[in-house]
Amino acid sequence: MIREISLYSLNSKYSYIHPVEKIGLVLVSLISCSYTENIYIILGNIVFFIILNIKAKNPFNMIKKFICITGAFFIFTAVTLLWQGNSVEYIVLLLLRILNGSLTIAFLSLTTPINHLVYLMSKFEYLRDVGDIIKVMERFISVIEDDFVTTFKAMKSRAGFCGFKNSIIDFGKVCGITFKNLIFRWREINLSLKNRCYVGKHNYNYSFKLSKVRVTFVIFYLFTVILMNYIMI
Repeated sequence: MIREISLYSLNSKYSYIHPVEKIGLVLVSLISCSYTENIYIILGNIVFFIILNIKAKNPFNMIKKFICITGAFFIFTAVTLLWQGNSVEYIVLLLLRILNGSLTIAFLSLTTPINHLVYLMSKFEYLRDVGDIIKVMERFISVIEDDFVTTFKAMKSRAGFCGFKNSIIDFGKVCGITFKNLIFRWREINLSLKNRCYVGKHNYNYSFKLSKVRVTFVIFYLFTVILMNYIMI
């Protein structure tokens, strides 16, 4: 999934937009909907990001994966909250917040390559090393994910995961094999980096330009959310 997200973001029609503009828009959405308890503001924000995802031509199957992942965590949270005696209205509010967060993060992830985000971090001395670590970890996790998927398919093609008990045992075997491969993969990655004279620093060469129109829109969006939240109290 990480590799797919990276490929989609690199080929997005909005990848040329300055990452600060998209991050600002996303932060306004996440922060405002996390604090407001007005479901109409959250619903409006959900519709807004649905439109943005459609305009960006983000693939629905990837957006669905974001929603399913967050939805799985929501189910366990909802059961716990209901057990503790929380109201149904609060559960619905939490559901809308999670749906808004899924659509918002999906928009950022599918339109902004991680290289662009790390490029911003490299502009600051104290964040440069963190950005390099993020970049290396992205590649490392992509390799491990491919190993897991390959091992899972190989075991399934050999009549694995038959029955509930066997599925648990086979899943544990897949995790164990992946962990074993992880150790060997790290040695290979470390050796390849040394062969390429890697000194712990990445070079990022991008040229972005802030758009006054888009920045004005983000500011207008922020004040609109604040005003609506104040009026609808």
